This record gives sequence, structure tokens and C-alpha cells, in this order.
Amino acid sequence: MSTLARVEFLGFTVQNETYAVSIESVVEILRQTNVTPVPRAGRHVEGVLSVRGRLVTVVSMRALLGLTRAPVERKTRILLSNINAETVGFVVDSVLQVFHLAPDMFEPPEVLSNDPPAHWLGIARTASEVLTLVDLGRLLLPVAHRVED
Repeated sequence: MSTLARVEFLGFTVQNETYAVSIESVVEILRQTNVTPVPRAGRHVEGVLSVRGRLVTVVSMRALLGLTRAPVERKTRILLSNINAETVGFVVDSVLQVFHLAPDMFEPPEVLSNDPPAHWLGIARTASEVLTLVDLGRLLLPVAHRVED
């Protein structure tokens, strides 16, 4: 058995692309349910949802990545994550599995692009998948400071 530490990432899909986030950043995975729209919210905001009495902002992962929104499907899920002391829900097309990754499976984000976005942590190659590793907090950062019309 290797003494190298293995880390866990949760894999999910958005528009046929495979992404993963640190399992530590995911609080809970919910089936898509009725999200209440919020007037004049940013384009990336789906709305709000009550989770055990707490109001959670739900955002579209597709919109955050600059992709076209898709209708809710049976496999659509909401990943709940704590970001800056607030619980945020991220709508993804589907959740795959937890990947146990060894350090030698990672490559820097520059493998994907010469000028990678700040939310890309890199990629990880498994026997069956190439995962784009994403930091959810960094992904929200640019939109948190935008002023919507």
C-alpha cells in the first residue's frame, strides 16, 4: 500500500463535461426540487430553496460556466456547499461518484489552457475519466462582485 495520501473528489457532469470538486466542499447532494425564483437576481441565480428551515441560494453551474441552461432532468442534482459562511446550492446535470485520487493523478490547470480561469484547480486522470477540478468558491467570486442590470 502506498504511503501517498489519497484525496476524494465528487465527480459531476455539466453539458457532457466531467468536473469534480473536493468532497470536503460538499455538504449534501439534493434531488432537484422546486426552487423559488428571485426577482432581479443575477442571471446565474436559479432562486432560493428552504433546506431544513435555512434559506439557500441556488445557482446554475451552466450559467456560471457560460453555458446555455438546460431543462431539469431526472438526474439533475443540487450540490450544497458552504462558501464564506453561506450555504449555496449548485445545479449540475448529474452526479457521478466519489473519486479517490492519488497525487500522481493530478496535472496543473495550464494543461487545459495557457491562461486558465482562477476556479480551475487542474485535471485528474483516472482509468475511466478525465476530471476538470473546480473550486466552487472561486467560481462564485467573479459573479459575486458583478452588478446586474
